[in-house]
Amino acid sequence: TVMSWRGMEGAIAAAKAGHHSVMTPTQFCYLDYLQGEKNIERNSFGYLRAKRVYEFEPVPEGVDASYILGGQGNVWGEFIPNYRRVEYMTWPRALILAEVLWSPQGKRNWDEFVSRMEDHFPRFDQAEVNYATSIYDPEIAMVKTEKGEFRITFTPEIKGLDIYYTFDCTFPDKFSAKYNGKPIQTPRGSSEIWAISYRNGKPIGRLLVITFDELKARM
Repeated sequence: TVMSWRGMEGAIAAAKAGHHSVMTPTQFCYLDYLQGEKNIERNSFGYLRAKRVYEFEPVPEGVDASYILGGQGNVWGEFIPNYRRVEYMTWPRALILAEVLWSPQGKRNWDEFVSRMEDHFPRFDQAEVNYATSIYDPEIAMVKTEKGEFRITFTPEIKGLDIYYTFDCTFPDKFSAKYNGKPIQTPRGSSEIWAISYRNGKPIGRLLVITFDELKARM
């Protein structure tokens, strides 16, 4: 039996040779990877957003499903100092991985899943589980236009959020600029952006503070 963790290729080669595999590729199953803004969630080898986990298809295309025994999530401890951090890295991505591994691709729907995933959050609160709420924080990126100008974009993982932002180092509230889905021009004299997600008029995400230099370094 092959543990296919360096991508999907190991399972494909194993199936062709008549061997079984357990699917645990790094790009979908390594829960010790960061799941939110890198300025907040530091110290990890990789980056794995919740929605990306949901995109995992455990049976590679062209492979006989009978050779795939199942899948596995991994939480390696090199950069995890304590058990509370283990909980944070595991939940809710373990819920996502469970649905992916147990449900046929045709019956999966991310938007519908999110509402069911959130149903578990009060249960986590009651049990004092230190779960992550990174799904409420948008992914921030900088892009360069054809004219060589830099713009900032937000990519939310879930629907129904309003993203407010500022360039003057003040807390973004409902009276601040609201993201409209188009790349944002960076004003002169500013060096960083502050942003936070709202739902139904109330903050639900974490305050994200990122410098332009850091965003450029990620390009």
